[in-house]
Amino acid sequence: MLAYAMRNGHDITCENPVTDELFYNVQEMLIPTLVYSDSRNYPVKIHASMAPALDKTFPGGGVGTGISCGVDSFHALLKHLNSKYALQNLTHLTIYSIGSINRCYGVRNLAYIKQKVFERAEKVVEEVGLPLVKLESNFQFAIPQKHSLTHTYMDALAIYSLQKLWRMYYYAGAYPNNEFSMNANFNTDPALYELFLWDCFSTSKLKIFSEGGEGDRNDKIAFISDNPLARKYLHVCIRKEYNCGFCPKCLRTLLALDALNKLDNFRDVFDIDAYLQNRDKAYKYLYKECVIRHNSFFKKTYKILHERHKSSDTSTT
Repeated sequence: MLAYAMRNGHDITCENPVTDELFYNVQEMLIPTLVYSDSRNYPVKIHASMAPALDKTFPGGGVGTGISCGVDSFHALLKHLNSKYALQNLTHLTIYSIGSINRCYGVRNLAYIKQKVFERAEKVVEEVGLPLVKLESNFQFAIPQKHSLTHTYMDALAIYSLQKLWRMYYYAGAYPNNEFSMNANFNTDPALYELFLWDCFSTSKLKIFSEGGEGDRNDKIAFISDNPLARKYLHVCIRKEYNCGFCPKCLRTLLALDALNKLDNFRDVFDIDAYLQNRDKAYKYLYKECVIRHNSFFKKTYKILHERHKSSDTSTT
């Protein structure tokens, strides 16, 4: 409720007790910083009793991350599946339906889309040998909010609803750490300040990491591009249950794969020939997004492709 309360001028009364650690993080650190960075936010007051002091043992030993099968998701999975850091390695994967499926695909054929999203996650966990935790909520219908402004808070709801399972949770971030910003946070993507948000939502019982911020989207695609799982199951589309190849996220991914010379690796999940036939249009879209709109997601892709094709009339259009 926090994002909703800050945008609509409400205080919050919590009927259940809250640990002093979480209460302090949110009331004394997160809310004042959000208000200081953007005065349109209401300085929410949280009314709650303090939970009894907890011992230092973890109620659960789980280490989790989501498996939506997007670029960020696969990066988090593959980096922490069998790493040299034994206590940091994943024990569970999760798939949530708490708003993103509805907001990305709309309400048409929603049940079918959700089924396909969950089935894809089930295929991945079958191959990696980890249990899958599924979670659904009607919160997005009870309290409608703009998904692009509140998705991180919604995912926090999902993580905390299973807090007795987790010791650590890797949240696959979208932006590199050096693009951190809380400016104008009232109407911008909370992914831009996840580093601070997840720190405030973490406690001694549950550490939530903003994962993948050490590099940008191209770095993540390069990291996953030779992995058989990613090549079989990568799904980035925001319009279809398969990768349509034409929506903004599909084009962004295809252009990055083009820059990395990895297009052929993903013929199982993209129509690469269709992309090549429409490459001129894709490059014009890239130019508009990077040069005109200054979309940071396209910066490195544009630089690589521009250097590669700078003598070509197509790429300089």
